[in-house]
Amino acid sequence: MTFCVYVLLGVLFFGGLGIWAEVVKYYYFRAPNTGAEAIITSLTTYFPALVGAASLQLMFENRNSKPLLAFAVLCLCVLGAIAIWLAIDPSAFYSVVSCVAAIWIWWIANARAEAFRDDLDIDTPLGGNPGKTPPGSLQGFNH
Repeated sequence: MTFCVYVLLGVLFFGGLGIWAEVVKYYYFRAPNTGAEAIITSLTTYFPALVGAASLQLMFENRNSKPLLAFAVLCLCVLGAIAIWLAIDPSAFYSVVSCVAAIWIWWIANARAEAFRDDLDIDTPLGGNPGKTPPGSLQGFNH
């Protein structure tokens, strides 16, 4: 639960606040000199920051795992190249796809983070230890 809330609030809402600001300006205020280009630009600047942070996190936390290191470097290089390309030739479709890919890479980098793990009691679905005698008595109960 903590992980999902962090993804929704931290990564998508607060991390994407620049995107949301442009969407609100475009759709609700019809501000002059704003268009879909501003939304595309905000998408194009969102995903490199997210994938860069997630890739560096993968590199620092998994120094002994060569497959994860290779994955992090590959993601950083590919999405970095896409970011440069989109800065020159903007595309809404590729910006959105790149944002989804960046969120997926962030998910991989943080899926096992201790900070996002919820401590669960394995007896919770049962209501506690079924072998333990409940408190109280049946004295005075007439059946």
